Amino acid sequence: MMSTLELLAILENEEELELSVQEALYKKLTGPYCEENALTDPLCSHVKEAREAAAAPSDWSAPKFERPEPYCSRFPETCNEKANRLEVDPETRFMIDSYGRTVLLHGVNAIYKVDPYIPSEGAFDPQKSLNSEDIANLKSWGMNFMRLGVMWEGVEREAGVYDMAYLDKVEALINKMGEAGIYTLVDAH
Repeated sequence: MMSTLELLAILENEEELELSVQEALYKKLTGPYCEENALTDPLCSHVKEAREAAAAPSDWSAPKFERPEPYCSRFPETCNEKANRLEVDPETRFMIDSYGRTVLLHGVNAIYKVDPYIPSEGAFDPQKSLNSEDIANLKSWGMNFMRLGVMWEGVEREAGVYDMAYLDKVEALINKMGEAGIYTLVDAH
């Protein structure tokens, strides 16, 4: 074990200390308290972190994942010649369409948080409807994007029972907007 004077001499030289020297200095200056309480006392977290860092392999790297097949290859029945798929250009980080053109999204929210958890297709209502006329108006006003709220309460009405009719309505609404040229972001609530 190093003496306090030896440890202070090392510190005065402002050298990068090895972990074993840091631990010796810590033990000498603060005593065994943090050694015993490194896992429970936030003031001693540096001891825990130093131990974890010393134990971690230095050659670790994140796993590599294969890029999945394009959406239309996996689900051809949902794609057709009218579909104008968007993707992010990795160089510019802009959204681009299937023709390579930059796309700016302009849109609104349609989030209906009470039963039936989906906008009405009935007569116009500024708070509740999203019918064919509303979609046509959105398109004529230059909108090309919709954030559509899908409520978990609508998906799973009771534990373990999924409302497929609700999901069918959501899918039909997404397709209806897609046919009008409006992209949809499904926002799970």
